[in-house]
Amino acid sequence: MSNIIVNGGAGFIGHHICVALSKIGHKVVAVDRMSQLIDSPDKARYRLYIEERMLLLKEHNVEVVVVDTDDLDGYVSLIEKCSPNVIYHMSAIANARICNVQPHAGVTENLVKVENVLEAIRITECKARFVFASSSVAYGNFRSPEVKEDDVLDPINIYGYTKKSSEELVALNSRLYGLEYAIIRPSALYGPRCVNRRITQIIMEKYLTGEAIKINGDGEEELDFTFVDDTVQGFIKAGLDDKVFGEIFNITYGQSRSLNELIGVAKDNLPGLRVEYITRDNVMPFRGTLNVDKAKSMIGYDPQYPLEKGYPVYIEWYMKNRDKFNF
Repeated sequence: MSNIIVNGGAGFIGHHICVALSKIGHKVVAVDRMSQLIDSPDKARYRLYIEERMLLLKEHNVEVVVVDTDDLDGYVSLIEKCSPNVIYHMSAIANARICNVQPHAGVTENLVKVENVLEAIRITECKARFVFASSSVAYGNFRSPEVKEDDVLDPINIYGYTKKSSEELVALNSRLYGLEYAIIRPSALYGPRCVNRRITQIIMEKYLTGEAIKINGDGEEELDFTFVDDTVQGFIKAGLDDKVFGEIFNITYGQSRSLNELIGVAKDNLPGLRVEYITRDNVMPFRGTLNVDKAKSMIGYDPQYPLEKGYPVYIEWYMKNRDKFNF
């Protein structure tokens, strides 16, 4: 059994990781400042999603500690109390559009607070492995249909910039202070209890409220859609594998699919779904497939959810809970 801290442990990926780690016998502390909700007319509904996250954490004996990672003294005390073997850093403003509109907040949440956590680890001389949640957005516009971990990072928005810079900070702390780390680059996540307004979530909520789904561009843009259970598998393997030191992993399904293909899967499960195509806003880079061969060979990563399998699971969760969430 390991002692594990998950920063952002009440967040979308974070709470899934906490539950999964607890199920396999680890002692898990979810650290969160409990400020999850983006500006949205659906804020009241999203509180219900987050309440469900908190119930799951409680059911699986995950301790929740309310602290902001910019509180250096508080975070140092937490490390000294928990003596963690692994620290997952999932905390971030995960919406690229919010980071562009509020760049100071984006840089503070997604870069400055990473440095603060790293400083706490240095001060305490903590020997925990540090697993950092980066993003495929750090690559910027993909220069080929498929990217590998050693491809150039050339972000085009504030969110991508903060992830690239944080990766560099983590690597620098390793060189200077011996930090043991792994970096994960996920992509196009979807799954139950997401409040980050990704297209997979928007499709469901627009359908349940009888509105048309607006697709940016012609629908031929491709993303490496990844069901959250696959993402969690990759994070756990990278965090618990003793052979991992200073490695970067793409953790996705490993096959990009077009937005039109996503809409096709949705229509197979949601009769009467309406779609409109609008001008693309160019906030997000053009992406594609993230090669996951390295993760498969080094840590035994084995994604199980192609879009045709994972998205229906997500749809089923929404349909089962539509009354509970006031659709």
